[in-house]
Amino acid sequence: MAIKIKGSSTAGAVPASLENRQLAVNTTDKKLFVGDGTSVQTLTGTIASQNANNVNITGGTIDGVNITNSSTSPLAQYNGFTNIVVATSSGSWTVPTGVTKVKITLTGGGGAGGGSGGGPYTCSGGGAGGTCIAIVSVTTSSTYSYTIGAGGTGAASTGGSGGTTSITIGATTYTATGGSGGVNSSGSSGNIATAVSGGSASNGNINIDGGDGNSASVDSYTNFNSGSGGASYWGSGGGSVNAGNSSVNGRDGKAYGSGGSGAVNTSSSFVSQNGGSGKQGILVIEY
Repeated sequence: MAIKIKGSSTAGAVPASLENRQLAVNTTDKKLFVGDGTSVQTLTGTIASQNANNVNITGGTIDGVNITNSSTSPLAQYNGFTNIVVATSSGSWTVPTGVTKVKITLTGGGGAGGGSGGGPYTCSGGGAGGTCIAIVSVTTSSTYSYTIGAGGTGAASTGGSGGTTSITIGATTYTATGGSGGVNSSGSSGNIATAVSGGSASNGNINIDGGDGNSASVDSYTNFNSGSGGASYWGSGGGSVNAGNSSVNGRDGKAYGSGGSGAVNTSSSFVSQNGGSGKQGILVIEY
């Protein structure tokens, strides 16, 4: 919505006519006027100061909004978010003065890829954490605590699951759960480890499931491939290990909340091969 402004230099003068939503400023006595399409209304506030970026108004209201002692541009409500907070470990955040609405994006931790203490086994990748995105009303000067989900730790067994990322604002808890840990192929048909699930999210305006940890594959028992880690909202997980006929650890997740890839273990002896660890989750606050 465009706002047109014109000026007058005669003290006490009321503009003869103004378009709907057009503002006028008397530059002598600082009075404000607005047109409603049929008449000119005198506003109770006055211009205290102005520059290229702000018009500071003191006293009165405009359209029922109290602007007394305002030091913020009347157009600020039409601006987008201009600040960002990025958290990758648990903590708290205090709302700055004047902030009443924020955008939050939170992602759970990625699951670790499957590993094996012996072979021959192929292992699936870990699932990625879910992502919750929401526009939320907040209270100025309030402090909100949050938890960041850890990535699952890779080991020579089923991978660790990712942790949950969450923040409570008012009566609502916004949650993004972690991805599941990958598994090895013990007991599986053809020594091929199956896919595992990504995490989920709740209470957001948008709730996004994390990508599944991918299954492993074996080509004629001479070319072993582990499953890649699930992709999160932020990007890809650990890449699949193409091991040929050797034994290799999985790769760690890359993007926040992504899963680690599975290991490959072609040895019949009890040689440990660890799955790749999942990446920790994240919370982003824009205001």
